[in-house]
Amino acid sequence: MPNIRQMRKRERKTKKWTQEAMDQAKQEVEAGRLSLRQAAMRFGVPKSSLSDRVSGRVASDFSITHADEDSLVEYCLYSALHGFPLTKPQVLAHALAIYNLRHQDAQRTALGQTWWINFRERQKDRLTSRTPDFIDQGRASCAKRGPIEDYFRLLTTTLEEHVLREKPRQIYNCDETGFQLETNRRQVIVPRGTKHAYRQAQGTREHITVLACLNAVGRISPIYHLQGGYPGAPTIK
Repeated sequence: MPNIRQMRKRERKTKKWTQEAMDQAKQEVEAGRLSLRQAAMRFGVPKSSLSDRVSGRVASDFSITHADEDSLVEYCLYSALHGFPLTKPQVLAHALAIYNLRHQDAQRTALGQTWWINFRERQKDRLTSRTPDFIDQGRASCAKRGPIEDYFRLLTTTLEEHVLREKPRQIYNCDETGFQLETNRRQVIVPRGTKHAYRQAQGTREHITVLACLNAVGRISPIYHLQGGYPGAPTIK
């Protein structure tokens, strides 16, 4: 038979409240219109938590206006769609800058985890977090409908002009790819429903480059012998 204390603990429900309700309750108490108990009951917030904020034992949670938060969300969406999704520290830095701009007489130096959790919960239908796949700037600029259609149009014209459709051995493709050596990839904020998040990579990071060339029947071209190229370049045989 389960312990009665364990049963009560499992049956106990955590009462949820919003930051907006806590701010309103705090204002009513400080204005003298309601007592702690009355404000807690009216706005559905814990009396102990309200008392801590009124007395100053716990600082009031950070908050920005709905209009400012909507602007921040739109900026997150815009950045993600253009290959520069924001990380959690960047979102917090922007939110802090907005708050300090609106409250120059009571500026803050940092934000707590509470605001971030509430922000994610409020915007869960619009934003989510993903670990990004890095993509270089040139590839990012070409990963659009216009350049892709132009490429296939040029490819079709070239095949017809040189009568190469029946000569697959003469059709070669050479492609370069790189493997990034960076292992610490911070999650970024992207629109809800995004399956693969991409972020433009910096050109200064270490990576391994592979250049492969083969024709349409699967024959790989011989490996070229590199001489020089740059000081200290390895010799490939």
